[in-house]
Amino acid sequence: MANPSGGTARLNARDRVFFEALATDNSVVRAAKLAGYGRSSVYRYRDADPHFRADWDRATEAAVARLEAEIAERAAGVARSTALRV
Repeated sequence: MANPSGGTARLNARDRVFFEALATDNSVVRAAKLAGYGRSSVYRYRDADPHFRADWDRATEAAVARLEAEIAERAAGVARSTALRV
């Protein structure tokens, strides 16, 4: 949905889709596309709206925590398989 200024109108449901997708894989481009926003639009929203920025930061932190946990799990698996071979 376009707004009079030529950007994309923000909707709470679309914001939720964006932040859930961002928290899943930390890709702004993919999250924006899934939510129906343009990449440049979400960066404008982040710069203009402190609540949007805070939600963005939380989603990014969740994505990083998920990736760190996956790395630790994979490293533990490698360590176990290496120990079994020794």
